[in-house]
Parts: sequence; structure tokens; C-alpha cells
Amino acid sequence: MESKVYKLQTPEGKVVKIEGPVGASKADLVQIYEGIKNRPKINKVAEGARKIVQGATFQWGDEGEAYLRSRSGNDRLTTTDDYKSAYEEYKRLPAYHKRNEQQKARGLELANILKQQKQVKSDEVDAKEDKAYFETRDRLRSQGKEFERQNPKTAMALEIAGGLATPAFGVGALKGASTLAKIGSGMTGGALSGALFGSGAAKEKEDMFGDAAKNALIGGVTGGALSGIGSVIAPKLQKGARELMDDGVQLTPGQALGGKLGKLEERAGTVMPGINKARGRAMKKWNDSIVDDVMKPLGIKLGRNADDDIQAVVKKGQEALSKSYDDVLPMISMKSDKIFKQKLNDIGKAQIMGADASRKAAREIKKIQGFFRGNKVSGKSVKDAQSYIGKRIQAYAGTTNADDKAVLTILEDTLDAVMDTVERQNPKYADKLRTINKAYAKFIRVEGASKKLNGEDMFTPKQFGQAVRQADNSQRGRQFSAGNALMQDAGKKANILGSTIPDSGTAGNLITNSLLLGGGGYMISPWMAAIPGFSAMMYSKPGIKAFNAWAKSGKSREALRDIVKKYSGAGASGLLTLQD
Repeated sequence: MESKVYKLQTPEGKVVKIEGPVGASKADLVQIYEGIKNRPKINKVAEGARKIVQGATFQWGDEGEAYLRSRSGNDRLTTTDDYKSAYEEYKRLPAYHKRNEQQKARGLELANILKQQKQVKSDEVDAKEDKAYFETRDRLRSQGKEFERQNPKTAMALEIAGGLATPAFGVGALKGASTLAKIGSGMTGGALSGALFGSGAAKEKEDMFGDAAKNALIGGVTGGALSGIGSVIAPKLQKGARELMDDGVQLTPGQALGGKLGKLEERAGTVMPGINKARGRAMKKWNDSIVDDVMKPLGIKLGRNADDDIQAVVKKGQEALSKSYDDVLPMISMKSDKIFKQKLNDIGKAQIMGADASRKAAREIKKIQGFFRGNKVSGKSVKDAQSYIGKRIQAYAGTTNADDKAVLTILEDTLDAVMDTVERQNPKYADKLRTINKAYAKFIRVEGASKKLNGEDMFTPKQFGQAVRQADNSQRGRQFSAGNALMQDAGKKANILGSTIPDSGTAGNLITNSLLLGGGGYMISPWMAAIPGFSAMMYSKPGIKAFNAWAKSGKSREALRDIVKKYSGAGASGLLTLQD
């Protein structure tokens, strides 16, 4: 049909040029104008660059750019007035070991306020960023459609050019002449290309896996199945990874596999969104698993909220342990017999110390003996004695003075003597008491680590290891030096999680925005724009869950097929049809 360009005066009074069929009436032209008046204005150079990105990233370019632009501000660095007020009050409190009970309670209350206000701000920013993300993504998609309409051949050519570059980039990044290179080549040409394109082109997240499955099936048949069935090498987990996974800790690839990948992941986490959040979730889950390990022999499962920090969990653990003691106290008693008195006498003689320290130790022992006056004392008095000795041990903890260290050892040995006597004199409840006492001994390590937080809401394996070493009361810490200290193995295997608490990712988002977008400018860097989007998705909770299910299986090819079926639909099994 022949067409011509008409001039039309719009209802707004503007004169515009309209292309329409020859002989079109004014009503026809008005109808054409109504259909095109809301088309977005575009920058052809920018849209051309975006088309290359779309082809190179399997239609994920708009998602990646929208993610960056929606998180380009510094709102996460701001706080609420309630947060500022609570923080100022918290700073005025004395150091933890100098606080009285009222100040400790207030400190915990303020910590909860800070956490709640931080979450309030986080939720507010999340809502704002999500809204900005969808608005930006839809605008970019609309501009892309308009560019395609105006320049259909150019748009297709640019996408093809971007797509052709992807296999060279991907395979080049792999180790040459390795099995991975062969796998990468087959996946690029077959099912992976189809699945990535389908998920990237999906209109919304809920459509992602369905579209990926359809395109993976097509890609697998045409690109992979015709060239033969390949195999995937099972992942080699670093030492400690499987045990942590069995404890329910969802590891990131870097934490699970270690080596150069682990170091790269730690560095990338400072600038790429999602990575540090995933590493932090693993650290927090490990904290929880340590407490669960302590409580499990007692048959106790702590009820806790998902957002409880380790201090809140420790408080619940203290209450649970105290209740365990309370349950058995009415049934037990103790008397200061000859064996107990002889032990106290031997404990004092075993230490070499100055005259002042000897007098100090004698006063401590005399105070403890006061709890056991009379022929027989109740379980409550035994608990009071334990509590007192525990507080005195804490008072001397961390001392560097040789005489005070000797007094500390006397107190620790005295506590052991009390518990041994209670078990000896109450054989019917000895097993129960031993279980409680062992749990209590382990919990001392958890409490020690929780006092080293420095404002964080979880402790690191390094901090836990320090607490284990400090709690080792063997002569000169020989148990720790030999690697046999109580709970030392739990800290050692968790070293793969990292030695520091990963930051929230806010700084990383700002850095990424600055590097890739020129501080929020209009033009994009085609190759780099989509990478942060990939990072956020790979390290999301579903992504990490899928990785852990695969890594734990040990049957890589079969397990990966099951996982892909579970998360992407049966058709996506084409992902496993690889070039031989």
C-alpha cells in the first residue's frame, strides 16, 4: 500500500507530520496520531549500544541497567532520628565488662532499637528502589521497542553482533584445552543460550523460568543434542564445606570451592551487588548452627525470629540452659566432704604465685566454701555457687598478670571440683548433669565470641577461635595448641566463610554505579552494564540454594538435571545436553 506524509493539527494545537496511506481521511490520521503520540523519545546512539548489550547478555541488558540506576543513590547511608538517638545513648554506655546489670539490659534494648530502625530504613529504601527499578526497566524496554520500530534492520544487526561476541568472550575466559572449555562451548551454542535468552526476555520474574524452559528445550535440541551427550565434572569442595552444608549453612561458590575463586569472590563482593549479602547469610547461619550444636544434646530447640542477631540468640540460650539446671536442681544436693575439701586444698598448692596473689586466692576459696556450710546444701545453693564462681572467672578473664592468671586457674579448677562432686554425690542424675555441664562449657565459648562483635550482629570464625583459646584452661593452653580444645574444630572448619563480616553491599552498589555509569550519566558501558544484574541473581537466595543442592550431590550431571527440572521446568533439562 502506498503511503505519504501528511501534516496534522493535533487537539493540543501542535502541527505534526504523520505518515499514512494515500487518500487517508482526517479521522484516519487522527487515529494514527493517537496510536503513536505516546511513543518515547529516544537517543539512537544510546539505544544502538543497548542493542549490542541485549544480544551479548541474552536480553538481560535492560534488567542490569535498571538495577544499577535504581540503586545509584546513597539513601542506605542515612538513618532515622530514632536510630541516631539510640546510637548516641549506646555510645555513652561504659565498655561491656564495666557495665552493671541494668546497663547491660539497657545496652541490649538499645541494640534491638538500632536493629529495628536499621530494618525500617532498609525496608523503606527497598520499596523505593523496587519501584524505581520497574519504572526504569519498563522505560528502557519501551525505548528499545521504539528503536526497533524505527530501525528494524539495524536493531537486529546490532543484537546479532553482540550475540556473536558472547561465545568468544565466555570460552576465552575458561582454561584453555580443559573440559570446562568444551562444556562452555557446547552450552553457549545450545541449551544455555536458549534458556538465558528466554529468562532475560521474560516480561516479569514469574515468567522467567517458564520462558527459560521453552527456549532451553529448543536450544538443547538444535545446538546440543545433535552433537552428542557430554558430562559435567563433579565439584571438589574444600575441607569443611560439606560439614557446614550438612549443618544447613548455604555456602557461596567461593566459600564452598575456595582457592582462587574464593579470593576473587571476596574482592568482587566489595563492588558487585548480592555477593556480600550471600556470604553474610552463610556466616549468620553458621552462628545459629553453633548454638544449635550446644543445645541439641539437651533436646532444646531455640525459638527465634529470622532477624534475631547473635546476641538475641545467646540470651535465649542462656535462659534455656538456666531452665535445664532449674529442672534438675530440686532432685540434687551436695555436702562438703573430705574428698571435696582435699581437692580444694590441692588446687591451691598447685599454683606458684606471690604472697599478695596467695592471699587473694585464699579469699576467693573462702568465699566459695561459704556456699557449702552445713551438713548438706540444696541444688539452689549449688547453682548460686556456680554462678558466683563463673562471674569471678569472667572478672579475671583476659588478664595478662601472671599472679592473676594463677588465681584464674584456681577458680576454674574449683568450678570443676564442684561439678565433679555434685555428679559423684548424685549418681542417679550424673548423666543429666554431665550433659548440662558440657553444654554450659560449650556455651561459654559462644558467649565469649558474642562479646567481640564490635557493633556487628554476628561473630566471625576468627572471633570464635579467640574465644575458644581464651576458654582453654589446660596448662598453658596446651589443648588449643594441639588442636584439641573444646569446640575448636567447629571454628576451624568455618574459616572458609572468611575472617571478616561482609559489608551490606551499599558501598559496592555506589562504586559499581560510579565505575560503570560514570556517576549516573546517560551513556552505558555495553559489556559491563549487565554484570551487576547477573551477580545479584546468582547470589540471590534461590541461586545459592540451587548451587548448594548441586554441590552437595557429588553426582554433578544427574543432580544438576534434577535441580534444573525443579527450578526451571522439565523442558530445561536441555541445559545438560552438552557438546562432547
